[in-house]
Amino acid sequence: MPNKNLIVIAANTSWGLHNFRRNLILSLVEEGYDLVAISMRDDYSEKLKALGCQCVNIDIDSGGKNPFKDLKIIIQLFRLFREISPFVVLYPLSYIKELD
Repeated sequence: MPNKNLIVIAANTSWGLHNFRRNLILSLVEEGYDLVAISMRDDYSEKLKALGCQCVNIDIDSGGKNPFKDLKIIIQLFRLFREISPFVVLYPLSYIKELD
């Protein structure tokens, strides 16, 4: 059963979450939600923690074209979601590129 107080917000980088989703994060924390930020570890991971997020760092290859690496990430995410059972997962669709 999902934890109705737990929201996951994910992106390729902590930098992107901090710079483009900071106000959303602050609002959700202020409303009393528990936030888990999933992204690749960078200098902004600690800044996300300071905003009130629990950080889970995974190795995301944002420009990768290796389906096996992508499958590994999908399996990591599936296991994590099964373990923490979030109510909702927010992932910005602007990061998904159309294939030519």
